[in-house]
Amino acid sequence: MSLLLCGVDEAGRGSVIGPLVIAAYAIHEEMIPKLVELGVADSKTLTPEQRLELQPRIVTMAHSIQLEVINAESVNEMLKRRGRGGINLLEAERIAVLISKIKPNRVIIDSPDRNTDRFSEYVRNKLQNDSVEIVCMAKADANNPVVAAASIIAKVRRDAEIEKLHMEFGDFGSGYPSDPRTIHFIKEHLRRGGLPNIVRADWETVSKAKQFTLEEFD
Repeated sequence: MSLLLCGVDEAGRGSVIGPLVIAAYAIHEEMIPKLVELGVADSKTLTPEQRLELQPRIVTMAHSIQLEVINAESVNEMLKRRGRGGINLLEAERIAVLISKIKPNRVIIDSPDRNTDRFSEYVRNKLQNDSVEIVCMAKADANNPVVAAASIIAKVRRDAEIEKLHMEFGDFGSGYPSDPRTIHFIKEHLRRGGLPNIVRADWETVSKAKQFTLEEFD
């Protein structure tokens, strides 16, 4: 029986607006060369059009796909708990749940923590199944096709979630601190007296925006 491999990656970790999406993508070992043939790569290196073209083909090749969409309020709440692991612990908890649903032989995780051994322990401590092999790697999405497939799944889903939020709240851009539209959206809401719950209110980006907004009033 062939090994069932699972790649795990996220989209939206560094954003200040919108959800964090974690994807676990499982495929049988003998199917991996077909992923490579498709041109699967780290989602950050692909255009939105390329991701949308690849996504359905990746889905049809999968043994199993599990997704977790974590809203901004939940991410923000974990940020306040730095002493208990913060966002890394949140990711580890949700990744463990996804792995438990898939029950793969081996899991490769694009580690959000520079200390990959520590993050492996976070996941292992939350996981009931001791038989699964867990490998945490830096830049796994760039170096492993199964993780790259997970990165595409996560990014396509997050983009869809962002589009829904645009329809409700207006165009705030990508939701990342590097996007001027995102910063403008936050400052405008601060001027009006409050932030919508799609903003991670305790993010450092928001703290800086508050200071700039106060200075503009001075």
